[in-house]
Order: sequence, then structure tokens, then C-alpha cells
Amino acid sequence: MTKRGFGARGIGVRGLVASAAAILVAVSLLVPVGPAVATEADRPVQLAFLGKLFGGGRGGCSPAGAVTDPDVSRNAAAIRAGGLCVSTETVSENGITWTFIAIENPRSQNGPVWYLPHDNESAAFDAAVYAVARYGGAMIALETGERREYRSIDPNRHFARDRGDAGPCRMRAATPRYTKTVMGFFDGKRHILAMHNNTRGGAVSASMRTAKSTGFRAKGPLADADNMVFIAGTRPIQSDRRGQNLRDMLLRAGLNVVYEHVTPQNSDCSFSNYVALNDRRDYFNIEAVHGSREQTAMVDRLMQVLGYRPVR
Repeated sequence: MTKRGFGARGIGVRGLVASAAAILVAVSLLVPVGPAVATEADRPVQLAFLGKLFGGGRGGCSPAGAVTDPDVSRNAAAIRAGGLCVSTETVSENGITWTFIAIENPRSQNGPVWYLPHDNESAAFDAAVYAVARYGGAMIALETGERREYRSIDPNRHFARDRGDAGPCRMRAATPRYTKTVMGFFDGKRHILAMHNNTRGGAVSASMRTAKSTGFRAKGPLADADNMVFIAGTRPIQSDRRGQNLRDMLLRAGLNVVYEHVTPQNSDCSFSNYVALNDRRDYFNIEAVHGSREQTAMVDRLMQVLGYRPVR
């Protein structure tokens, strides 16, 4: 796979260094800057920030054919038609190197960002490409060889800043760099968005009732119990007014809802749980059955609910 940062294309190394120095000097006149030497945990987020300063979008982005990945290849025509571009970033921690694939809409960088941690969920990837082309922004997907897990780790159960976060999940070690990198993709965004696929008739459905998760069924063409939007909060839904309002808006839009009641004790170190415990922004995960053709329609409904307008 071609390894590219999110930050520079079409200029030489000397030009890049000179441009970076000039920009950082200019920025330092406006805002305070941190230490001259970044820590290992800080570096991924700073790389993404520098990419934006260098112009974002096309700066480090290439056509779909520049990245060798089955999901990108399958969506190459849609990526070209949407004027999108592709880049990769690698992050190493605890002896593991994670590869992130970013697909961006350079014409509308202010749109939403989607995170896809499971590489075996093809319908979710396809729907995310659709979302970026239609509503702008970007999608970030992990590349793990078309498998759900990587080196026996579920990337969606891998969010822990420290041992306190990791303890309830029995993780082998905290993952501050991975966690900060993923959260950094959402800097300046209004919402935290994700996409997943599930198994037909499996345990994950809008009919579920567990100590932690409660499903609510909508009516209409998208009300298949295997299709739903996950939201999360730190209080039971009965006492979470914000959660109730979000649930009701989604139900009125014809989308099933599953509400997760997250506490430090029942956290599974998933993306949704981490966001609920550590971020004030609302989290939405569009979950549809593997091979679903309805996930793009679910994207449109959610974007309407959240106030995003098509860019084309």
C-alpha cells in the first residue's frame, strides 16, 4: 500500500520544509505554540493539523488508483465521479502499526467526518463514500486486510487513554496514541459519526433489550430491525433528556434507534463508549446488515435530521 500523509503532494522535500517553517512562524504570531519537539502521542494529531495548514484536500490526497486496497478499488468510479481523493496515514503503538485510509471531498472540507473501524464491512464503506461525495467532509477507514480484527484486536474496542480507561475492558495496555489520532480526525466537527455492518438476525438489532442497550423501532421502509442508528449517553434513557430528544428525532425520520447507557464500569472501550464518557458531542453510528442497500438512504435521513445539506 502506498503510504502517504494527509499533508503534501507536488512539492519537493526542501520546498515542504521551507513552506512549513514559514507557515509555523506566521501562525506563532497569532496563537501560542507548544513545545518545539512533539511527543509520540501528540504527533499524529499535529500531522493532521499541518495537513490542513498546507491547504488540505488535494495537498496530500491522490486519485483512487494510487492506493492499493479492495474497498477503494471497488469504489474507484464513485470516488472519481465525486471528485474525491484518497490518502493514508500510519500510526504505531504497542508494537502494532495501524493504517488509516482517508477519503476526502476537497471541494467541501467542512462536511461531516465518518469513522469505520472494521475492514470487513463493505456496505458501510460504500455508504461512507456516498456520504462524502454527497455531503462533503471525509471518511476514515482502518485497513486490516479485509478482516474485522487485526492481530487478535478489535479496532472498535481499542479506545483507552490510560490504565483507568483500559481496566474495565481488560485491555493489555492503554492506547493513547491510537485514541488521540482517531479523535483528532473530528477536530472542529459538530458530531462524531461512524458506520458499521451487522449480521442478519444477530444479537445486534433494534429489538434488543439488555442492561446496557435499549432498542426503539420506527415505522417505514427503513424499519428493518437489523438497521438502526446507535446513540449513547451516560444516564439511563429515562433520565437523559438529550438522549430522548435525539431518539425521537430519529424515530420521526423513520430510523430505528439503539440507546447505549454507558458508565465507567460497563465501558467496553468501544468508540461509542469512549465518546460518551469523554466528549460532549453527540455520537451517531449508522448500523445496517451486511450487504445492505439501505445504508445510503439511512445516511440521507440522518443528514437531514442533523441539518447537513448536499453539496451536489
